[in-house]
Amino acid sequence: MVMIGQAHCRQGACVGARTERRVLIDLSPLRRSRDLRCLVLGELGSVLGTQLTTVAVPYQVYQLTHSSLAVGLVSLAQLFPLIAGSLLAVAGWADVISAVFRNTIIQLAVPDALRGRLSGLQIAVVTGGPRIGDLESGAVAAAFGDTVSVVSGGLACIAGALLLARLLPGFGKQRTPEPRV
Repeated sequence: MVMIGQAHCRQGACVGARTERRVLIDLSPLRRSRDLRCLVLGELGSVLGTQLTTVAVPYQVYQLTHSSLAVGLVSLAQLFPLIAGSLLAVAGWADVISAVFRNTIIQLAVPDALRGRLSGLQIAVVTGGPRIGDLESGAVAAAFGDTVSVVSGGLACIAGALLLARLLPGFGKQRTPEPRV
């Protein structure tokens, strides 16, 4: 007989409450908290529903069409939201990184006397600019349709960038001054 903690083991069979507690899941929080029980049961229902859909939709498509190609296309279509969500996450990450870079450029390149004013202007542009764009694109979409709104917005963006490059040729030659010590 071998002693492990308070449990007695004989040829691999352990007897004792402490060993069971280490091996089994502690369900006492579920017994104590009604909110936790509701959360866990809701999560369980969600996971079961997702798994059921994952199996049922391809099965139903196959039963209706008897085509493996159709099952593959349906499964491929279910992949698009995952890809779109991933691309949105990457775009959000890139936006955060560009905001850090813009703020760093302002802190390093702008004289101390103008830094507060330029930071305020940048905040106004970052928070107000998209709302003005929303208003413009909504008005154009209401007047001429969605396609015209998207295409004209893209063309206006390209034209604005080209106009600024033409009007401010020294902007591309701008260099950050050496840091002050």
